[in-house]
Amino acid sequence: MKAFLFLCALLATSLPGMVIAEEAAGDWIGSMDSGFKVIVHIDKDAAGAYSGTLRTPNGNVTAFDTITSDGQRLRFAIARLELSYDGDWDSTGNIWAGKLTLGQTYPLAFRRATPEDLALKVRKRPQEDAINAGPRPYAERDVAIPSSGNISLAGTYSVPDGKGPFPAIVLVSGTGPNTRDEDVEGHKVFQVLSDALNRQGVAVLRYDKRGAGKSTGNYGMATTNDFTDDAEAVLNWLSQQPEVKVESIGIIGHSEGGIIAPAVAVRNAKTAYVAVIAGPGVRGDRLFLLQSPLVSASYGTPQDHITKRQAFDEKLYAAALSSPDPVVARTRVQAVVDQGLKDKVIDAGEAKSLPGSTTTPWMRQFLANDPANTLAKVRQPILVLNGSLDLQVPAKENLAAIRQALKNNPRADIRELPGLNHLLQTAKAGSPAEYGDIDETIAPSALEQITTWINRVAEQR
Repeated sequence: MKAFLFLCALLATSLPGMVIAEEAAGDWIGSMDSGFKVIVHIDKDAAGAYSGTLRTPNGNVTAFDTITSDGQRLRFAIARLELSYDGDWDSTGNIWAGKLTLGQTYPLAFRRATPEDLALKVRKRPQEDAINAGPRPYAERDVAIPSSGNISLAGTYSVPDGKGPFPAIVLVSGTGPNTRDEDVEGHKVFQVLSDALNRQGVAVLRYDKRGAGKSTGNYGMATTNDFTDDAEAVLNWLSQQPEVKVESIGIIGHSEGGIIAPAVAVRNAKTAYVAVIAGPGVRGDRLFLLQSPLVSASYGTPQDHITKRQAFDEKLYAAALSSPDPVVARTRVQAVVDQGLKDKVIDAGEAKSLPGSTTTPWMRQFLANDPANTLAKVRQPILVLNGSLDLQVPAKENLAAIRQALKNNPRADIRELPGLNHLLQTAKAGSPAEYGDIDETIAPSALEQITTWINRVAEQR
């Protein structure tokens, strides 16, 4: 799961008694704790009104619905993604120090961007370049698939050349407003995976999540249950296609998609087999408590802060789950946050946003969800892959839980892949900061294991 994780909060400071303002117009750049860089461009018209855009490293640009600044505070929002930013001007560091909210809340500071920052870095993506160079032994077409809540899911349906019917796969992406290619740090993860499957004679459907890309709906208001409904709708659509071998339809989930895929398999008998890539096996609150220290340490965060923050987060998540009533839960979260501010574990900006972000429907549902309960009900063949260097879904603890959950499934195949990270790239340390710097999108050895397993179980249907 496309996941953003917590780093140390940046403190906004100013000289006593002085009010220093900063003009917001111009270009600004900030880095998420995952290493993901966010660039914003802000314009100011003659009447003093602001407008602007947000740009990702992939070059995707989205306009702000609202943006305001008085020189001391900067706020902007993109309603469709339920994304917002609230920052204060730090005249000592010459930065906007604040928080970005996108499902969760993350510390994010913006500094003035240099020409080098604004230049789109050209990185090698040999696997994607080879796909784009062609030829492609399969046909692709855009589709629109109805889902619950009057949602329309936009996707790409790719079918191998030749005579069918073919085995077929649904690809389910991880956390975040991912489009059908599951773009992560300049990598099109699902394009590479889909191409590999197509070349092995498997039809593939990959799609934009609700509220992302060309799909309708509100991503920010959706939960994992909603995304599960969407994945099932896609699987049902796939089962109706004439090119598809209906008794050989499977589903592959990556990261949070690795929670969704088994859930679809349990409730929909059309699912013939399941593959889980870097999917959690432990409850959501425990997953966050495992991943945050590892990622923070990979960025050089001092151990004493990591320890304090982990203890704080444990209390925070417990409070968020302490009552079925979200209002009561928020009150209890607020008490934990107030104490965290007093103890200087968090700053005032984070203290303001945490009560809301920790008690969103998605967050409360994810924290409480134990994937092992669903995995224990899977009766279909299931492949589970986890990289040994995965810091977001640590292999040791998650694979142990998955093995226990699947102990009564004789067709479970669980593998830890040495030297691979959360994206199944060949990595050095596994830090999310490495993702964009690695040329490889998915290790060829991992692709081979996935396609070989899919073909083997598909032939048995």
